[in-house]
Amino acid sequence: TVIAGQLAMIEARGSRLREIAGLMVKDHSAALTQLQTVAWGASIALPAAIGPDEVYRAKIASVRDQKGATFDRAYHAEQMHALQDAAVLLQSYAETGSDAALRSWATRTLKMVLQHLQLLTAMTADSTSTR
Repeated sequence: TVIAGQLAMIEARGSRLREIAGLMVKDHSAALTQLQTVAWGASIALPAAIGPDEVYRAKIASVRDQKGATFDRAYHAEQMHALQDAAVLLQSYAETGSDAALRSWATRTLKMVLQHLQLLTAMTADSTSTR
């Protein structure tokens, strides 16, 4: 989400979409920093570089190739899916994870992800109502 958000802050045509992308970059960067701190405190080793997997990199690449309103629609759709996937994973760990500190992080981060989903969903509702 951070890499795609940075791209959207540059490429998105819609100012509201750029604004939401900037918020997601800020919030998800902070969440990753918090995750690293919590994992370190729990003596859990994280990968040296936390970033998108192969599938997500391919999705970012397909969005990157779009321009104008097509970019905005592609980015919006990709982020809706990415955030929905993240929400499922975070909800699962918040409920069943083995480490209390990481469960707490997952619960806090889930709230943030759901807020971002609400913002993007509201954009969809706004654009539908203005047609």
